Order: sequence, then structure tokens, then C-alpha cells
Amino acid sequence: LSPIEAFYISHPNIEEQCYHALLQPGGMVRIKAPQLMGKTWLIEKVLSQFDQDESYRRVDIEIDRYVLTSLADFYQWLCTAASDGLELPVQLDTYWKGLAPNGDITNYFQKYLLNHIADAQQSLILVLDKVDRVFECTPIANAFCELLRGWYEQSIKGNAHTRRLWQKLRLVIIHSTEVYGGLNINYSPLGAVGLDFKLSEFNAQ
Repeated sequence: LSPIEAFYISHPNIEEQCYHALLQPGGMVRIKAPQLMGKTWLIEKVLSQFDQDESYRRVDIEIDRYVLTSLADFYQWLCTAASDGLELPVQLDTYWKGLAPNGDITNYFQKYLLNHIADAQQSLILVLDKVDRVFECTPIANAFCELLRGWYEQSIKGNAHTRRLWQKLRLVIIHSTEVYGGLNINYSPLGAVGLDFKLSEFNAQ
């Protein structure tokens, strides 16, 4: 047995809801739990159902706190990591226009990465893990949460071409519940967008 088969504690209801959410155009799933409660394994279980479907491309990015020196540096690192995950050349010189950081990274994803995905008649499942590391840096976290909410809303607003591109993106956000930095811990940092699941801690059984 693989480690996930031998030790994973199943969450059938959550797994099914996550899977069906990611089938939806522009779908977003957020998984939060204390550290070492099985968040990553749950997503592996869900995404294994897409493994044989060539109409989906998957890119996993684990947030590295060492790139959180500035919003622009963080976003350029994300663009580079996503390009590498799709085996595409990095094209920051072409698509980074010197707009506000949220505008630049949105331009890069929409006009380059998602346009490529759409041309290939595929959808992109972008898995962002350790997002709690972003929450440690409040100014970056506020802008990043605004960015992700905006990307989700792009799939249901705007003109038909823009919606079509952003509907190709399926977001998976994984974060620990221990760290919210200066964010209000009484509310989800990402607001009410997407499906939000909180895993409970293990009990003795």
C-alpha cells in the first residue's frame, strides 16, 4: 500500500464535494486545518480522480516564505513557478507591464498561461499549499486574498472571452489555521468565495 492508502483517514463527504466543485468552471476549493491533519493527503485523494483525464493540467506550488520579500517579487515567483509547472518558458518581459502588482500577475495568467490552456482545450488545476505562510505578511496577504477573490469572480463577470479564460482555472487553496498574521481570525481571509472546508483535529479513536 502507498502511504496515503495505508494511513489516510477518509473524509468521503468532503472528498466528493471537492471533486464536484473542481469540475465546475472557475471552481475554487479551500482546505484549512491545524498542521499535520491530512490536508495535503485529502487533496491528493481528490485530485487522483483527474489523473487519467487529459483535459486537465495540474500545477502544485508550495509557498516559500523566502519569496515574500515584496508583493512584486512574490507574484513574479508565482508566475515563474506556474510557467515551469506547465513546461512553458517564463515570459515576464512580455506580459509584466508595470501595472499594479495584482494587475500584472492577472495579465500574465490571463493572456499567457490561461490562453495557452484554452488553446489546448484543457483546464488548469492550480494547487497552492502552505498559503498560511502568506498570512504571516499582512500587506502581502491582503493583496493576495484580493487577487484570488478577483480571479474567482472573473469567471462569472466581465465579457464572454474573459469569463471563458478564467473558467479554465480551478483553484485549490490549502492553509493551516494556526497563523493569520494581522488578518481577522474570526473571518475567512478569502471571504465567501469558493467552497471552504475545515478539517477537525484527530480524536483518540
